[in-house]
Parts: sequence; C-alpha cells; structure tokens
Amino acid sequence: MRTYIILVALVALYLLIRLFLRTPPEKLARLLRQLPLIAAGLLLVVLATIKKLPWLFAIIGAALPIVQRWLILRRVGKEDKTGATHSPPPPKASMTRDEAYAILGLQPGASEAEIIQAHRQLIQKLHPDRGGSDLLASQINQAKDILLGP
Repeated sequence: MRTYIILVALVALYLLIRLFLRTPPEKLARLLRQLPLIAAGLLLVVLATIKKLPWLFAIIGAALPIVQRWLILRRVGKEDKTGATHSPPPPKASMTRDEAYAILGLQPGASEAEIIQAHRQLIQKLHPDRGGSDLLASQINQAKDILLGP
C-alpha cells in the first residue's frame, strides 16, 4: 500500500513540475495566488474523511479577526498605491455671490454676523468629522470666503 502512495506522489510531482515549466509566468502567478485556497480545500476534504474537523473550527474562529484586519490593511495599502486620497474634490473655480448666499441659505445683502452664524450652523451639521461630506464642507467654506472677502 505504501508503495502505491509513494508511486502516486512521484507521478503527481512529475506532472506538477512539467506543468510549472510549461506555464506562462502570468498564469503561474495567478495559480500560485490560488494555491493556498486549493490546499485549504484539500485539507478540509481530508479532515472530513478522517473525522478530525472539530479542532479546525477552533482555529478558524481564532483566525477570523486576524484575517479581517489583514484584509482591511490590504485594502488600505491598495488605496495608497493607487494614489487614492481622502481630500475633497476641488470646488468650482468661480462661485457667484448669489450661489454663495444660496449655499448658506441667506438672502442677498445679509450682514457679516448672519453670514458667520449661517456658516457656523451649516459646518456643524455637515463637517466631515460629523458624517458630512468633504465636498459640502468645502462649498460652505468657499461661500463664506466669497461673501466675507474683499
């Protein structure tokens, strides 16, 4: 029986080496990325057949938080590599005074105190740190700057 297992293992090894040498590098890289999943699947099949799965569930339960953190860090790393930033998109180059009044919810000719008060109330509601968007906060700030500027 052992002789057959060794013979099957040697034939499988020979076929894997042939496959490795004939496969293009791109396809080989994809296959190597999938290899851990394939190995885990085979391990599950073997463990299910010999009825040794209970300890595996404990390991999976302990590994889940680690895998979750790894996936989050991997996603953040990809965002950094692609140059993705969390900065607000640039506001329109020219906002009219009427648009600025509309954004702040004021009538044209509002006083400086009214502009500051409206800005303060809106930015408290729509600031990115409080769940608002970067775009809205930048528009509110730009509207205040236009109305209070020279």
